Amino acid sequence: MKKKILKQRAIAVERYFAGEDPARICASLGKTTRWLYKWVSRHTPDEPAWFKDQSRRPLSSPYRTSAEIERIVELVRLNLYNKGDFCGNQAIQWELADMEVQPVPSLSTIGRILRRRCPIRPIRLIWSALVILPARSSFTACMPSIPQSTSVG
Repeated sequence: MKKKILKQRAIAVERYFAGEDPARICASLGKTTRWLYKWVSRHTPDEPAWFKDQSRRPLSSPYRTSAEIERIVELVRLNLYNKGDFCGNQAIQWELADMEVQPVPSLSTIGRILRRRCPIRPIRLIWSALVILPARSSFTACMPSIPQSTSVG
């Protein structure tokens, strides 16, 4: 399918430069004139791959967090995790502020860094009965005696 689209682009531009009417070219291919003129403007005779798609990714990301800050966030998370402390976004932000790291990333930025770089996931505790209770008949014998008359208030 991709090769067919690339071939369509090249043929459409060849037909345009041969002098064929743009409306007729577009009608035969099921495309718009805007599409045709886009590929006509990209056509360069010296470039053999002019009809291929170009990347839409920006050339730079000026507001991206530096690799150094990302590494510090990762190490702080690991340090907190190994100490058994809370290691969420807020705890990491407080730790970075205590370390006087500048600039301190926002909570959402820390979250994005952790999703991107940090394999450690917070442990979710699930409470379950770990004690196997004895049979019902002996259960009442194991219960501590609770005074029956407790006054409230």
